[in-house]
Amino acid sequence: MSQQFIQQLWEDAQTHVVEQQRRVETVAPAQQSWMTLAAAVAVVSVISAMFLNSESLLKSGARLAWPFAISEPLAVTEFLPEIEISVEPGDLELQRGSSVTIIARVSNAAPDSIDLRLQDDNVNWQAVSMNRDGSGSNSATYSYFIPSLQADTTYYVAFEERGQQSSPQYQINLFDLPQIEQINLAFDYPDYTRLTDTTEEGSGDMIVPEGTQVALDIQFNKAIATARVEFGESYRDSEGGGSELTAYPDLDLEIDGDIGSASFTVTRDGVYRIFATDLAGLESQEPLDYFIRAIEDAPPELSLRRPGRDQEVMPLEEVVLEVDASDDYGLSEFTLNYSAVGSDEVEVDFLSEANVRSVSGSELIYLEDLEVEPGDFVSYFLTLADNNGLDGPAEVISDIYFLQIIPTDQEFRRNPGMSGGQGAGGGQGGDSSALVSVQKDIIAATWKLRNRQSEVSPEEFGADAEIIAESQREATGRARMSIDRLAERLNFSDDTYDSAVENLSLAIEQMNLAAGELDKVQITSALQPEQLALQYILKAEANINIPKIPGLSIPGENFASMTPEQFKSNLPAKPGPISFTTKAGSLVPGVSAPPWPNELEPFASYNCIITLACLSPKEVNDPNNTFRKSGLQTVVLRSGGTAGAREKQKTRIEEALGANVEFFIKDFEFDSVMAPNSRGRTTCADCYG
Repeated sequence: MSQQFIQQLWEDAQTHVVEQQRRVETVAPAQQSWMTLAAAVAVVSVISAMFLNSESLLKSGARLAWPFAISEPLAVTEFLPEIEISVEPGDLELQRGSSVTIIARVSNAAPDSIDLRLQDDNVNWQAVSMNRDGSGSNSATYSYFIPSLQADTTYYVAFEERGQQSSPQYQINLFDLPQIEQINLAFDYPDYTRLTDTTEEGSGDMIVPEGTQVALDIQFNKAIATARVEFGESYRDSEGGGSELTAYPDLDLEIDGDIGSASFTVTRDGVYRIFATDLAGLESQEPLDYFIRAIEDAPPELSLRRPGRDQEVMPLEEVVLEVDASDDYGLSEFTLNYSAVGSDEVEVDFLSEANVRSVSGSELIYLEDLEVEPGDFVSYFLTLADNNGLDGPAEVISDIYFLQIIPTDQEFRRNPGMSGGQGAGGGQGGDSSALVSVQKDIIAATWKLRNRQSEVSPEEFGADAEIIAESQREATGRARMSIDRLAERLNFSDDTYDSAVENLSLAIEQMNLAAGELDKVQITSALQPEQLALQYILKAEANINIPKIPGLSIPGENFASMTPEQFKSNLPAKPGPISFTTKAGSLVPGVSAPPWPNELEPFASYNCIITLACLSPKEVNDPNNTFRKSGLQTVVLRSGGTAGAREKQKTRIEEALGANVEFFIKDFEFDSVMAPNSRGRTTCADCYG
């Protein structure tokens, strides 16, 4: 017992005794006095017994009876207010994995530190020190952050202050919302792609070809009552602007415990999310978005490597075409079609087997077999198709190209840098007139419009056909002007003039037919007269498009077809006899009669450089674009100090000597040249004597 309690008890006893004495001294009935005395004796007896049985009470009583015997000062105890502890959030229900902050407020005390004691296994307690956030004169606040709770937890706070202090225990009970733990995808690709079916685990996002069948297997964290797949709109860039795509229809999952399954076919881009409700009615919240990317079947690609443009060729030339084609999943068609105007079309199939993804093809066109002549042309184009098994094969038709037949002598006279054009009607060589270029452009435009008929509306298709028809009528007017100009320029009439006018007239007739078909929006029917018109224009040009002769009064006249009398009559200075030659130093330009001498001839010396070389098949078939343009590549020997030429091949003697040697050719005689024929084709083999 405390001394304070003993002292208080002693004071009460004394007060009671004094009160009893006062009552005894007061006049009262005898019976009441005896009763009071008995009660007082009983109290004194009880107190005496307590003193006798308690050493501390006995000592306290002795000190009260004789206070002078106290040898030490009496301690006075200070009474402090009771310590109060409040804890937040107290009892709580949380979703598993959520975070929580425990806050403890202590009143009437400010301990330096307090502990948060946690128990999540019903056995062991774990103590962590809480952070002191703030304090006053007689209070303090503490906190502790728990980032992710994974199990039901019991907690309280405790500290040492005036003894052990602690709060009541609180309970945090956890619950689980329906959540996705894993998504497995199984892809069944379209058969035509020839891709092996695959599966992906733990993803959800998909990038697959259009037409792929996708099976969804979804693992949830608990048993599920119902679940569904909701699709959202997606956007695809279309020429710099986003276009909204229609969403897929929503799907209900088939539920088996904690697993849901569904399937759908990928036809376009999209976004999907998954909602689920468990057996307790709890619903999933803020589901993730998963994307769908549909890979479109790209159209096949074509590359015309050689010649890759319009080209001017000789009637006996052999033209090599080299082409490449490819597709992402496989080709079902790869053909070359070529024909001379008015002849049957020749089709060449480059596919050795179906569904190959990449093919290279080459074809050698023998112009001699097509029986073409100057003024004719050969048109060709290529057709590709892929193996799309969903929407049907996507067909790609190339631009139309032209091989323009020119006279053999014109081939050797022209500038090599001016041969050929850009192809597909998009530009011509230097030997082609403006009217030829216009007509080729019209054919190319008609060809392209025919190939994209299914891609445009009827109104747009008709408007484009009207534009081409108007261009054809303008070309007809230019052809008429060409006839008028011929009449103005030619001051005599011969077969050349008559042929040119006749061909231009026939071209005008075909142009009118083509314009009429275009007015009726009969695009395919317009191509035949358009090509015939081009053929007649080229024939007319073959009659009159010959390089000018200095001093000739008729620009562009075909002097090769003139008679000697016509040629002489159109020269400003008449030639003398065959044996006549104007002497050097006496030449008067524009007056002296030809043949004219070379004024520098007396000062000149001559030497011939002779080269013996081997030609590759490519050089034999295409001389204009190979050795005539860039020189011979395989030289055996060459006279004239070129022993160290880069392209020269060493002989065995040179290899044995380890050096290049010079060659000197003496008394060289040129005997004959083997000309091309229908059986032997062309040759570059010469005989020397």
